[in-house]
Amino acid sequence: MSRLRHIALLLMTICPVSLYAQEGHIDSLATVNGRAFEQVNSKMNAAPDVFVKLISGSDTLATQASVDGSFRFEGVKPGKKTIIASGMRYHPTLTEVELYPGSNAVMVEMRAKYLDLIPAYVLAQVTPVTQRGDTLIYHPAAVKTMEGENAIEILRSMPGVEIKGNEVIINGQKVERAYVNGLLLFGDDPMSPLNAILAQDVREIRTYEEESVETRIKGNKHGRKDRVLDILTKEPLVSAFDAYAQAAAGVDEAPKEDGTLQGRYHAGITANFFSEKFLAYLNTYSNNLGKQENMQTVGAIDGGSLQDYHRTTSAGGGVQKYWGDRLLGSNFSLSYAYNRDHRRSFSRSMLTYPGDISSPQRAIEDSTQSTSTEGRHQIHLYSAINDKKLKNWLIESFWTFDNNESQRLRSQWNRIVGGGSYDILEELGGRSSSISGRNSIIWQDMYSTSRVSPIAKVVFNFNPSKGEDWIIDTLASSLSKRYLTTNADGRNMDISTYLGGRIKLWNGDRTTSEMSVLLVAEYFNRHSHQIAFDLWDTDGKMDEPATNLANTFDFYRQYIALGPDVDYSVAGKDWNIRLTASPRFAKQFDRELLPSPIQGDKNFFLPSGDLSILYKKATFTYRLMSGIPAVEQYRDRLDDHNPLFLVQGNPDLVRSLTHTIKLGYEIPLPKRAAQISLAIEGKAVSDAIVCKTQFFDKPTTLEKWAYTVQPGATLSSFENSDGTWNIGASARYNKRFQSIGTTLTVMLGATYGQTPYFQSGESMFVRDFTPHFSMNGIVRPNRNLTVRYHYYLDYFKSTNNLGQVLNNGITNGGTLTGQYNFGKLFFVSSGYTFRITNLIETDATIAYHHLRAQVGVNLLKGRMKISVSGNDLLNRGSNYTITTSNDHTVETWTPSYGRYYLLHVFFRLNKLQPTTVYQGQKYSGAGLL
Repeated sequence: MSRLRHIALLLMTICPVSLYAQEGHIDSLATVNGRAFEQVNSKMNAAPDVFVKLISGSDTLATQASVDGSFRFEGVKPGKKTIIASGMRYHPTLTEVELYPGSNAVMVEMRAKYLDLIPAYVLAQVTPVTQRGDTLIYHPAAVKTMEGENAIEILRSMPGVEIKGNEVIINGQKVERAYVNGLLLFGDDPMSPLNAILAQDVREIRTYEEESVETRIKGNKHGRKDRVLDILTKEPLVSAFDAYAQAAAGVDEAPKEDGTLQGRYHAGITANFFSEKFLAYLNTYSNNLGKQENMQTVGAIDGGSLQDYHRTTSAGGGVQKYWGDRLLGSNFSLSYAYNRDHRRSFSRSMLTYPGDISSPQRAIEDSTQSTSTEGRHQIHLYSAINDKKLKNWLIESFWTFDNNESQRLRSQWNRIVGGGSYDILEELGGRSSSISGRNSIIWQDMYSTSRVSPIAKVVFNFNPSKGEDWIIDTLASSLSKRYLTTNADGRNMDISTYLGGRIKLWNGDRTTSEMSVLLVAEYFNRHSHQIAFDLWDTDGKMDEPATNLANTFDFYRQYIALGPDVDYSVAGKDWNIRLTASPRFAKQFDRELLPSPIQGDKNFFLPSGDLSILYKKATFTYRLMSGIPAVEQYRDRLDDHNPLFLVQGNPDLVRSLTHTIKLGYEIPLPKRAAQISLAIEGKAVSDAIVCKTQFFDKPTTLEKWAYTVQPGATLSSFENSDGTWNIGASARYNKRFQSIGTTLTVMLGATYGQTPYFQSGESMFVRDFTPHFSMNGIVRPNRNLTVRYHYYLDYFKSTNNLGQVLNNGITNGGTLTGQYNFGKLFFVSSGYTFRITNLIETDATIAYHHLRAQVGVNLLKGRMKISVSGNDLLNRGSNYTITTSNDHTVETWTPSYGRYYLLHVFFRLNKLQPTTVYQGQKYSGAGLL
């Protein structure tokens, strides 16, 4: 017995974190012998004056004070327990242990609070990026972030890093996962920890490549690698809670169209709980500022010019639960989201055609009012079951419930070459509801050691819909629609089945290769049914509604496809090649019952596939995609339900093929804190489907259809045409200037291409040339000032193959935002946006300017902010845009609501739960160096 006790005491001395040993006892109770220590110059010294608690579940079993760091608990029931040690000089330390009957030895490492104190003069000498092996290490001390900013602000100031929406791209690679101290505490979204952890809590951020989950499952020696992050915090974490609430209220400076002032508001609450095996979130907000999210940044919520009235309400939440291995084990997630939008807008547009073609010279549309309300419920269920007997099951169900209403009052005036004019004054509206469900089940033998493993997959989509639309035209001179209402419904269904297997061809030290082959069968069904009624006749009001055959239809469209899915990959140490092919033999059916029986079938061969090659920092991809024409485009009939806009089908249309090639090369320069990215992309489309438009200024008879076209009408038909292509190149340089605290990104690029079109029945080509220059950066000279800037300069020129200039101009614009803190209490911020377009041919200038200013106070160490902002201070009353196409020009005037002011209150609660892992944690990949 004494020998075992000596061994246990020896192990307690050399164990870096903790251990437990047991001795044989007759009784079934446990005894805990422990010591709290701190690491000083590679030596383990006793941690004096600590308080130790022994906890089981939510109950505290015993509390003990220790002068020399030692502690002892007797008569404890075996099982999982929690030990919490704390003291005036130390951070609280949480340790989870498994107690066995008998004596258990436990050591707890304490972290002294003074270790967090870092001399300020060291910060100026920190290198932003260092490289250790294949791992890049970003040092937060090199970035002077403001109090309360998130960890993502560290990456924004680092070379070679791009933040695009909800994606982080490092050295041209998308980040797939973000660990925190080697663990996936924040789920699979790499943006979650970057937005939940404060920058001041980060010790360093590492990025490296590790084997993909798929490669780990298959046991391949070489395979695809994922770019990941590992965020190392100053304190260890076991869970985190991040929540913020905000409210803003204000008013427009100018009155509404009815003379009253328009109030403005925003309110929202976001809460997240993160841990390795369980996650939960809640997000709800409502505003009439046109914002589609509960913005966390104070300044971002107050920007933008309000060109329409947009009220949105959103609520959502969900949970995720994991069992076993966080990436390879079973998991379950359930989420719900609700969104409701209401819009009201006013606009005016003018459509002008060149005078050298036979067309209406001008069409003016004045939408005096347009309103719409959209409601949507979404439920998402996902589950993965991994079991050696049941193999691997992936089950997903996604359901959407929509309920929409719209109303619009539109007036339009048209002038015809050599003739008179006609007017349209329509009131349009409708309501619709639909249910869509996407469900899939996948079964596969993921852990099979044999060369061949089976795969089975079923995908089923269901989408019934129902709606009521009405269109009222109050002018007797109109030629389009006269007092009609419609009722429409549809029953849509898709089902796809996949059956096959995966073949492991080779798994050696030099190369690894495998191939999967699936036989795919697809069936799509689209059924639409609409009944239209005329309520008013051209000669006067009818006694009862009459069926309008021009707008009544009942048809089925079915699509059947069969073909293989082949996926082949081969990889070595520094390279990876992957080839996929999905050819389909397809048949599309057209079954029309009303207004006239029509039956049409068309066969297609649809090749598609991808080839990707990765060699060190160079990438090459080629993609082939097929596109089939819509039924309306190749149906052999004349659609005249609107006499002013006729559509003629072309039964000779064939499918189009799109070829895309991309080349990329990344040159990381970590020693210079810089990054160079080079890219070339080309695209070509064969048998592209081009719309051919013909205008009529006098009554014309179409002999094929024995149909007389009215003056002012257009006839659209479709043709296959070659000659669609474009090519572009870009170079991007990104560098961090540490001495002045500035990150600069400069990009040069250009695209050139051509697109076929028809003018006066003749085939033409429009050629576009667009050089591009942009620069952006972040300036952080100290912790009180942050300036962000972005500037771009674009030249655009469009010509046709006759040498005629269709469009020619220069656009330059940018944004400039900044924030300055007066000490720790007051702050001011502002944002300026501008866009100026100069049309060279017409010597016209289109300018847009937007300015926002804000002043506020920081309270509760930056967790609470109260501010007042003025928005759209340079508003000019309306926004003007002009768009030039191949054969026409569209000018649009959109009025703005003008200046508005907001009082904004923001509060954030960010709580990170620390812990000390009592057993060594094994890191994968290059995460631990």
